[in-house]
Amino acid sequence: MLVLSLSAGLARRPERGPRTSPRGDQPVESEKALCAEQRRGFGGPKPVWRTCTRVAKCVAIVPGHWIDPAHEKGAPGEAEFNLEIADRATDKLQAQGWRVLRPDREARVGWDQYLQWVNGKTRWGVSVVEIHGQGGAYAHLLGAIADDIRPMNQALKERFGDYPGRWYDYSVARRGGCVLECFNTEELADMDEKTRDRHADKIAGDIAAAARDAATGYVTYRSESG
Repeated sequence: MLVLSLSAGLARRPERGPRTSPRGDQPVESEKALCAEQRRGFGGPKPVWRTCTRVAKCVAIVPGHWIDPAHEKGAPGEAEFNLEIADRATDKLQAQGWRVLRPDREARVGWDQYLQWVNGKTRWGVSVVEIHGQGGAYAHLLGAIADDIRPMNQALKERFGDYPGRWYDYSVARRGGCVLECFNTEELADMDEKTRDRHADKIAGDIAAAARDAATGYVTYRSESG
């Protein structure tokens, strides 16, 4: 099962204090230790994603800044473009027979509840991807913020690049999800309506293509660490 979560500010919010496992009771001192814990599935029943060779056609898409956006409003125009991408990706995937979950259209949840939801999905093979836009001094920093364990994370890095930062400093990425910084809001502001539509459609198409690649095992991305 695959969940795509488009969120421009949710997963970007770094956690404060010592890093801990998603259960919150086991300190994680390094990227290597966190990856090892993710592979074990953070305890409990054996996670589905450890044994699946094919991924069920289920995707969850969450546009950024539409769930608990109190502390992060995003760059100008970012939240609206996140929603536009989410809607287009939803349409493309549904047309290909995917089940698309849209938690942003359901009851409002808080940040802690959302992180629990993400952790629950990734434990059972659901790839959570939050889509972000970057603006200001960070506008040029784009790519996927995620571990290299899950097929969807690999497929997104293959299509969007690897974000130049420590993925384990991000709340959702530390729970197995992917924070996808995929567009520059500075450039977006200069686009006319037709160009903007084409840009949103291309990003949505790449997300759908990454989901197909992950589901069929057609992923060639390899991290620098091997």
